[in-house]
Amino acid sequence: ERGGGGARGRVLCTGGAPLAPVVLGVDPDLNGALAVVDAPLWDPEAQVLRAAAPRLYDLPTFTEQVGKLQRRRHDPERVAAILAELELPAGSSAFLEKPRNFPTDGKHSWYGSGFGFGVWWAALASAGVRVQVVPPAQWKRDVGLYGKQFTKDDSRARAAELYPDAEAMLRRKKDHGRAEALLLAAWGCGYRRPLAAAAPAEGGAEEEAVAG
Repeated sequence: ERGGGGARGRVLCTGGAPLAPVVLGVDPDLNGALAVVDAPLWDPEAQVLRAAAPRLYDLPTFTEQVGKLQRRRHDPERVAAILAELELPAGSSAFLEKPRNFPTDGKHSWYGSGFGFGVWWAALASAGVRVQVVPPAQWKRDVGLYGKQFTKDDSRARAAELYPDAEAMLRRKKDHGRAEALLLAAWGCGYRRPLAAAAPAEGGAEEEAVAG
């Protein structure tokens, strides 16, 4: 059933039209998102990410019958349509998070994460974007958000700090997918923050040990 994602898939925060190569960050989870930032640069001395307002797109999904259950899936057609509408300039790059599965995960979880990852990679490659697959542990260590002491709240707080224009779109706990897409884009632009310089947000102890 197409359209099962409701408002997901629409643009949430809009910057100017891209005139030069852009950087994309993709959290490929079902509650993930696409972030598009226009030629930003990390200034390590000023500790500022110099960038125009980012554009955010929630993942478009549809539902399908699997046994007795309805399951959400990534919508390949609508993902491709989003990328086509962006008219991405030549030389644009995408930083796509690699799925992390565990032996204890069920077969539906393995299938769903692999399916979604494949949808994003194929769509990005078809759009002429250079794709770099990034393990979650790698970028989270580099931005100082890896470890049991960090939660999804910390990802949202860090993304809002780096991209104040997107702060209104990161206020809910379920907006962590948007935050991680923004952080992946920031990582792709060279943003690094040593672990010693990062501190977890207050509260959120009930959240997952590692955001993502």
